[in-house]
Amino acid sequence: MLELKHITKKFQERVILDDISITFPDNGLIGIQGKSGCGKSTLLYIIGMLDQDFNGEILYNHEIIHDYNQFIKDHISYMMQNKDYIASLNVEENIILATQVSSLSYSKQYLEKLLKILGIHSLIHRYPSQLSGGQLKRVSICKAMLKQSSIILCDEPTGALHQNQAEEVMLQLQKLSQHSLVIVVSHEQALLKDYCDSILTLEKGKLIGELEYSKNNPIEPIKHRFYPILYYPIRQLIYQRNKLLFLFLFQWIVILAFFSIVTGMNGILDIINQSENNAVNAYIMTIEKKDNSYFETYIQNDMILNISYDYYLNALSFYNDESQVSSLISTLPLSTSHIKLSSGRLPTSNEEIIISYSLYQELAYPATLQLKYGDSEKTIEVVGVLEKDIFSTNEIYFLATITNDYPELKNDYTLVIEAKSTYTRELYQYLDNDYIVYSEVIERVDNYQSLLDIAKLVAYVFIGISFLFPYY
Repeated sequence: MLELKHITKKFQERVILDDISITFPDNGLIGIQGKSGCGKSTLLYIIGMLDQDFNGEILYNHEIIHDYNQFIKDHISYMMQNKDYIASLNVEENIILATQVSSLSYSKQYLEKLLKILGIHSLIHRYPSQLSGGQLKRVSICKAMLKQSSIILCDEPTGALHQNQAEEVMLQLQKLSQHSLVIVVSHEQALLKDYCDSILTLEKGKLIGELEYSKNNPIEPIKHRFYPILYYPIRQLIYQRNKLLFLFLFQWIVILAFFSIVTGMNGILDIINQSENNAVNAYIMTIEKKDNSYFETYIQNDMILNISYDYYLNALSFYNDESQVSSLISTLPLSTSHIKLSSGRLPTSNEEIIISYSLYQELAYPATLQLKYGDSEKTIEVVGVLEKDIFSTNEIYFLATITNDYPELKNDYTLVIEAKSTYTRELYQYLDNDYIVYSEVIERVDNYQSLLDIAKLVAYVFIGISFLFPYY
């Protein structure tokens, strides 16, 4: 039994949660609704011990919780809006990681069922960087469901899903609630009404509403199993091997020649910047609302060159001699003057594409590919190949007008923004105040800039030591 006693949360002078006391049942599906910004997610974070800056007490089975980490490991599963994945692991490894860290056994049959329900069965070998925001949300949902904890906390679990998928998720949560306490924060009042046992409203820092206490069906004991987790740090090292070797090489060069390495690092950063400036998506970023609601209209800003809704183009399938092609599928930006081709030309119709150099090599230089979607199939001509660069991955690019052919793939929850070339970073920082912003190019450059800054600092330390202890 989970109990909150006199929970109060303030931000500066604003009271977000005002002396909340409530006892939740051992099981059941509890919905929490309220206006955007009223503190619903904050309350969920406090219940899950992610936010410990509050006044009051949280009890479980009549005992005050002191060891937060152990409590989370034994009793909590999360479905949060924020990114809760590890970039070096694929979808399947991210999903099962929570159970393995908690030493809990899981059913492979149940995992297969969840993957099919959520529509991510074909994505299990992809990495987070290859998924859209909605797909990442479904991965988070699957991970929380697989763990089957006694308390499951869900922050907008259906926000980026289609109606059928949203209903399937709520149905699965309803089944889990027969043996677990499932707390759902959502703006989808109709779904809460159809599936929840009780609905509470958070208003002016208070929880309003009555809880129904059904028959206690405690969660079935989950078998514990020891999993060796040395595999994961090894995977992380392999995933970052280029960066680690890069840093190791720089450290030794610093010992031999300080000024040479500083010059070399600056040169490498210039190469990275030049490569990214030539990237197709150099000026592209995507935004989502922090409350996970959809965009009714485009946003306006003088730094924006072009704006459109995102589309689930990865639902399209490409084939080469009956073999499916694994690749990211995107549209070309409005401005194409920065794009460098090693051969060919840019597309002029929706039946033409350009591909990355790595995909060009992998496909053994095909002139055409077969595009399949649903029951339709058509031939797509490869008319150009991007120049090879250090970040080359399998990529396919259409003209932006391809989205007119597939209006059903429109994603109202994400906007794709093309910045004016001289305002890209400024626009990214501006939007980051009000939205969840993602730019592959900017974030990758920043990561490498941070790595190089660290290497420079190490170089200064080494050269300083050599000056202080010239004979050692």
